[in-house]
Amino acid sequence: MNFLLLLFLLIIYINKSLGVVLKELYDEIVFLNIYDKEQNIGDAIIIHSNDKYAMIDTGLAKEDENGGNVSFKGISDYINAQGITELEWVLLTHNHADHVGGMKDLLDIVKVKKVYTKSYNAYDEACHKESKEELLRDWNTLMDTIKAKTRRQSSFYP
Repeated sequence: MNFLLLLFLLIIYINKSLGVVLKELYDEIVFLNIYDKEQNIGDAIIIHSNDKYAMIDTGLAKEDENGGNVSFKGISDYINAQGITELEWVLLTHNHADHVGGMKDLLDIVKVKKVYTKSYNAYDEACHKESKEELLRDWNTLMDTIKAKTRRQSSFYP
């Protein structure tokens, strides 16, 4: 009887230990769809593979009634809870505020090694800015901020 109990405890121990080892081998993709009281206010995806992290889009820079960034708070809460201090790369899919709005804030809380994005020409009509010039100015300001904050530690790929 004692032998069976010891065997059972050994099996549990091995399974638990193996589970920890195997967990490190799994890739994880977390979709951070962030909502306020009314609607979806941002998209962000965090990818975890081989103890490294990457991110696609950075949510919306939208202030709540307390002056905080609702969208980015969801992202920063997740990053802090997971203990993420560095991202291998961030991919900005397109220049809509609900996809790139949290980028400046992200650079303040984690090291970002590389940023990937495509060239932007401001021909998208989905943005609600007054003019093409304003869209381009805002995009270029974001790119300048990214370059300035990552220049010492990473590469930038526009």
